[in-house]
Amino acid sequence: AAPTIPYIGLLGPQARRERLLQDLGAAARTLQGRLHGPAGLDIGADSPETIALSILAQIQAVSPPAAELRRTAS
Repeated sequence: AAPTIPYIGLLGPQARRERLLQDLGAAARTLQGRLHGPAGLDIGADSPETIALSILAQIQAVSPPAAELRRTAS
């Protein structure tokens, strides 16, 4: 079955994401384009509220309607 979860965010450093992908081996390909780590846009977030905002902004940016609008505008 095709994966249906469009966004998977990992908290923590980039090294954690790389380690997870390495541990998954060939199965990591199923996460391509969906796994984001560290989660959130780089907006200089330093509090729980701004970290949450950066994650929500990234989810919105990669959501199918937003992604489709960006492709058609190019």
